[in-house]
Amino acid sequence: MPWLADTDVGAAHGFARALFGARTVSELRRRALSGLAELVPADVVMWDRVELATGVVRHEAIPAEAEPRGAFAAIVGDLAGHPLLSAHAARRHPALRLSEAVEPRRLAHSELYGELLHPSGVEYAITVGVRAERREMVVAGLGRSERQFSERDRDVLDLVRPVLEAALRDAKARERLVRALATTPPPGTAVVLLDHYGEIEHSSLDAERWLAEHFGASEHAGWLPDHILDIRDHVESGGDAIVVGKCATCDEEGRMGPLVFPEAKSGMERVGEGRVYAIAIDSDAPPSPEAQLVRAAREMLGRGRSHLSLSGRARLFARAYLDPERKLDVHLVNLDAPRPAQGVLLHIAGQAAGAGRTGYWFAPERDAGKDGERISLNPSGFSVSTVLPGIFAGALLAVPR
Repeated sequence: MPWLADTDVGAAHGFARALFGARTVSELRRRALSGLAELVPADVVMWDRVELATGVVRHEAIPAEAEPRGAFAAIVGDLAGHPLLSAHAARRHPALRLSEAVEPRRLAHSELYGELLHPSGVEYAITVGVRAERREMVVAGLGRSERQFSERDRDVLDLVRPVLEAALRDAKARERLVRALATTPPPGTAVVLLDHYGEIEHSSLDAERWLAEHFGASEHAGWLPDHILDIRDHVESGGDAIVVGKCATCDEEGRMGPLVFPEAKSGMERVGEGRVYAIAIDSDAPPSPEAQLVRAAREMLGRGRSHLSLSGRARLFARAYLDPERKLDVHLVNLDAPRPAQGVLLHIAGQAAGAGRTGYWFAPERDAGKDGERISLNPSGFSVSTVLPGIFAGALLAVPR
C-alpha cells in the first residue's frame, strides 16, 4: 500500500468536515458525491440505495444525462443485476473496482456493459459500500472512460468510507429527530427514534429509563449507542471478540443498561458472521481470568501455522490481522505491566509481511505523531524481524505490505 501523501489526508479531513455539516440526507448525498469526485477524479458519480431484504435499488447518477434514460432500471433492475452492488451486499468490502468484481472479458460481452456502462462512458469504476441502517446499504461509485483507478484512489476511498457511513447515519437520525420534536414536547418527554423497519436506533435518556422500567433491560442491539453498535457491526461482519464478565452499557448515574452481546453466555458463540468468546465471572468469588483468556485466545486463533514469534524475557500477547487498507497490524499487550517489556525480538513470517520492510510504531508513551515512529524490519530467511521498543501497556506495529 502506498503511504498516502499529507495532501491526500488533508483532503480527506476536509471531506469529513463538509459531510458532518449536512443537515439532511439529500444535502449529505450532494456533498458526498461532489466531495468524492474531488478526492478521486471521475467522469460520472453514482449513488445507489439498496434494500437488502428485497434487492430494490434506487439509483442516481451525476450528471444525469451521462446514462441513457431508463437504462439502469431496464438492464440492472435490482442488486443482483450489477456485480459491484451484489458484492457489497454479500459482505463488507474495502473500496472495490469493477475489474475485481467481474472478469473483464466476461463484462465486455455483457448487456450491462453494452447497454449501460459503455454508452455512459464508464470503462472503469470503483465503489464503496456503507450501511447506515441494518437492512439498507448505500453504494457510492465513481466511473471514468480512461485510466484504471489506482491503489492511491482506493486507499483514499477506504480512508473516508467510515466517515461517510457515520455521517449518513447521523443525517438520517437528525431528520427523524427533527420530525419527532416538531411538536415541541414538554420537558421530560421520552423520545425514541426508530429506523424504517421499526427497530430502535436512538433513544433519549428519559426513554431508556422508561423502557427499562416497564420492559426490563433490552437485549435488542438497536438499543445500543452508535459507538457500541460499531463493535457489534465489527463482529457481525466477521470479526472476533473476547468478553470478560458482563459487557454492558451504563447511564450517567452508573446504572447498567443493555448487554452488548446478550447471545454470548459462556464459551464460544456465533454472532452474525463473527464469533464471541464469553468468559463468565462469579462476583462472589471472582477467579483470575488469565487462564480463561489464554484458552479463549487459543480457540479464537486456532492451531494453524503461526505468522508471529516473540523471543525475550518479557511476556507479550500478540495478535496480527490484515486491516481494510491492506496493512498488517500487529497488536501487542504487555502481560507483565506495570513493569515495561523491553528487548523483545519480533519475527513476522514473510507470507504475512508481504513486501513490507518498514513498520510504523504507535504507543501512548511515545509521542510520534499521527504517522507513528518509523522502524526498520530486517529480512531473515523467510521472515522479517526487529527488536521492539519498550512497551509499558500496549502498542501497535503497522506494516504496509
